Amino acid sequence: MSLARKMKRAARAPRIPLSHEPSSGYMLQSRSAIIAPHRPTLHDKELINRTLARSVDYWMTCTLMALHDEFGFGVVRLQRAYDKICGIASCMQAGTITLTDLTHFVGCNFDEDRYEKLFGKDSKIPIPQAEEQLKQHLPVSLPEGMRKKLIDAANNHNLTLNQYILKVLKEGLAKEGK
Repeated sequence: MSLARKMKRAARAPRIPLSHEPSSGYMLQSRSAIIAPHRPTLHDKELINRTLARSVDYWMTCTLMALHDEFGFGVVRLQRAYDKICGIASCMQAGTITLTDLTHFVGCNFDEDRYEKLFGKDSKIPIPQAEEQLKQHLPVSLPEGMRKKLIDAANNHNLTLNQYILKVLKEGLAKEGK
């Protein structure tokens, strides 16, 4: 059975409501008795990071499948959409844009003039410099597992992925120049 057929069949299937109630055999005092307050440990943080990574992968996959199924996006357009989404996410991670900014922009029907009238020009980076930074965007294909290693290395240096890659590239170019 094709993936599209499976998805159509799943969409027609009746939804089973999720129940977070304990089974009748258990008597619990309250939710606070279930979830005791504690300080997050390294294991908790790793679990949270893995869960976040899986949820991002889940939503990215759903988004790309919807673009393919509804609008006929092929591999090249899906890759461009993926790269654009990752670019927006890296801007958010770097702090150059916030989720509030994006939701306001979407609420203005992607009209920059209307957005600026309602919310003002709140850019921390001068426009010519921002445009120059966008022109310098360099798409890179990484071998499997390399992105995770780079992210881990960047986290170890308390840098964003972009900052770490720039640092490594500058150091490599400096060694070449000697």
